[in-house]
Amino acid sequence: MKISTDEGNVIVEFIGVLVALVVPITIIASASVSISQAYLATEVASRAASRAFVISNTEINARKHAYAVSKVAMQDHGAFDNSVVTKISCSNSPCLSPSGYVTVTVQRQVSLALPAPFGSRKILVKASSTSVVDELG
Repeated sequence: MKISTDEGNVIVEFIGVLVALVVPITIIASASVSISQAYLATEVASRAASRAFVISNTEINARKHAYAVSKVAMQDHGAFDNSVVTKISCSNSPCLSPSGYVTVTVQRQVSLALPAPFGSRKILVKASSTSVVDELG
């Protein structure tokens, strides 16, 4: 009677399990990094834009500066594209009234790099920042 051996099967099983675990983990990690990068970029852009707005002399210049600063911050993080939207809202009218609040919201659609069977997925990443207009103007 001959005893069968399983020599070599352990390596094959190990490689199979490794591939089955590593591929999904890599996909999830890649998606997480994309979302984290987009959130960081929108957070920095909204904070910088709200600060730029409240230190400007006129409301026209304030809006120009806020949009420009938001765009530069997003470009610095490699996250600027056509899906970036910057919105400015004020608690008082005119916006630069002393002790008024200016809120800048920056949002961006993030496309996740997923394999073809999962389809194309997009996530909206949004950040807001509020700054106070100085009383001394």
